[in-house]
Amino acid sequence: MVAPEGGKIGKRIGRSVYLHRSALPLLPEERRAVVSAAAEAAGWDSWNVVRLENGGRVSLLEYQGFEDVPFPSLIESRLVDVDGRVARRDFRPSPNPPLLHRKELLLPPNHPRIPEYAALTAELEAEGLFEEPNRIGTRQAWEARLKEAGVVLVGHSIVKSSPRPGPQVARHKTAIARHRLSVPMQALVRAGLLSEGRTVFDYGCGRGDDIAALGSAGIDAKGWDPHWRPAAELAEAEIVNLGFVLNVIERPEERIETARMAFALASVCMCVGVMLVGKGSIAGLRRLGDGYLSNRGTFQKYFTQAEIKGLLERALGLEAIAAAPGVFFVFKDKIEEQRFLAGRLRQARDASALIRRAVPPPRPRVSKAERVPRQPRLTVAERNRETLAALWAVALDLGRLPVEEELPADLVSAVADGVGSIKRAFVMAERLFGGDGGLEAARDVRVSDLIVYFALNLFNKRQAYGELPPELQRDVRAFFGSLKDAEEAGRELLFSLGRPETVAAACRDAASQGLGYLGDRSLLFDARLANRLPALLRAYIGCAEKLYGSVDRADAIKVHIGSGKLTLLRYKGYADMPLPRLIERVKINLKEQDWDEFDYGNEDRVLALKSLLMSPDLPDYQAQAGFDAGLKAVLPELMGPIDIPREVIDRALGRGTT
Repeated sequence: MVAPEGGKIGKRIGRSVYLHRSALPLLPEERRAVVSAAAEAAGWDSWNVVRLENGGRVSLLEYQGFEDVPFPSLIESRLVDVDGRVARRDFRPSPNPPLLHRKELLLPPNHPRIPEYAALTAELEAEGLFEEPNRIGTRQAWEARLKEAGVVLVGHSIVKSSPRPGPQVARHKTAIARHRLSVPMQALVRAGLLSEGRTVFDYGCGRGDDIAALGSAGIDAKGWDPHWRPAAELAEAEIVNLGFVLNVIERPEERIETARMAFALASVCMCVGVMLVGKGSIAGLRRLGDGYLSNRGTFQKYFTQAEIKGLLERALGLEAIAAAPGVFFVFKDKIEEQRFLAGRLRQARDASALIRRAVPPPRPRVSKAERVPRQPRLTVAERNRETLAALWAVALDLGRLPVEEELPADLVSAVADGVGSIKRAFVMAERLFGGDGGLEAARDVRVSDLIVYFALNLFNKRQAYGELPPELQRDVRAFFGSLKDAEEAGRELLFSLGRPETVAAACRDAASQGLGYLGDRSLLFDARLANRLPALLRAYIGCAEKLYGSVDRADAIKVHIGSGKLTLLRYKGYADMPLPRLIERVKINLKEQDWDEFDYGNEDRVLALKSLLMSPDLPDYQAQAGFDAGLKAVLPELMGPIDIPREVIDRALGRGTT
């Protein structure tokens, strides 16, 4: 059973699916007919939940007070088998009837009370109350579990949680002095979300170093901290940062409340950063709850990537998009979310080169003595050559005819004064500058970008929003004709990622264009080339980013053909050293939805033959290629780029081990 948007609906337990009656319109017509037939056979209309089994049996269930009771009791059920026979059970006399948990999963996605129900689920999950499902399935068992945890419910809220004795935590001691922007703030800058003109609020700003740095860059930034800036106003802003706050809060329910309070202040996006498992030493620390307590009285919770993503999505009811390990963006403005996702996937193009090619060199000035008398009258196109060239540069970036909203105001005025309409100016510009096929090439690139975008939207199982950003709507109309055709193209690309022969062909295509080194089972390339790759490989990387976050900190990337893996490599001195030292390797397994990190900080392994990863137009390629030629002369056994102990190269070059 699949909802119209492609997402699964209902609560799945074993081979059965539970749905609230209001979600039935999302079922395919034939399944709705099965439910109707079962209801007719049962001769009963009081049910509010249906259970569909793979074998064709249907159970009609009545839960008491489904919407108003947080965990409603089952009061009656009628099981209808494939032959239409009906078995009825009445649970009203029972002191211990079955209970329903996670009822938000049974409802249609647009139900107004889903956030309320999901929030309670998230709070109780954080308390660990759902960790043993076999202990909570009936009313008495669930009430005992709540009592054991010291939790009291009123409606869909926890109004009292028994205090848990324990040491005092000095949260303010975790605030550190910074000499550069924090990791979450850096992620916002790289994503283009932090720029002049945007308002920023740092929730839990510590000593305020991020705020000061942003202020010096001309960005309107404010902040609040319960210890360092308790009197500061909690102000709404376009961007809210919640950086390394949730991981120093020892109470799980307070983490959820903190995330909600911070998100309430954001109008566009909230960025969340936490410490991940393995990123800090726990030697000498004491266990406290689900984290650790230091001798200084500070608390630290280390999350997994999936754990913090799940916490945010349960607390806020929205998708948390991985921006980096331990860093997530949650968008309140869904149009801005789609704009961010589309921009993240655009294929790299040298815009300055396009403009240089489109704008003609200035004509030399001619003195009166040199002028030829009776020069022919210039055409409209010739008189407005520079205006048309500027318009053509925008068209080359978009791959299509621009509209007024996509042009600078001064260019719109120049077109109106000198030519008339943008469409007429575009026709003139195409006659002047379109002979080299530049627009056709730009169109192909933009279509490729959009196919990758729609493929990853399907991979992420995002809900379709009421409308795309205006610029994407124009792209869809111009390049595909309809949203349905655009999504179909994305679906075809996404499915092709599962075919090793298709991935291998894309890797061969990339290598033939000088984009990396093709080995027997992988393509290894300089990370600066990632946005030049064929669409299929960019989608492959995009799937990894969905799990891991942005790969922009990697120096080199390896696509594994056939195994569904991607490796990110980081080197010390990669940009300016001929033999950069390996410091980290991250292997992302898309099939298992996990990754492993390997630290090489204590080893002296260097990358040999780096030029084979590069393209000839990257900086220092020629110097690197020359060095590598000399290296192969003394180490002819090197057949391709490889991480190798430095001492091996030193011995070959006769320099000892220094």
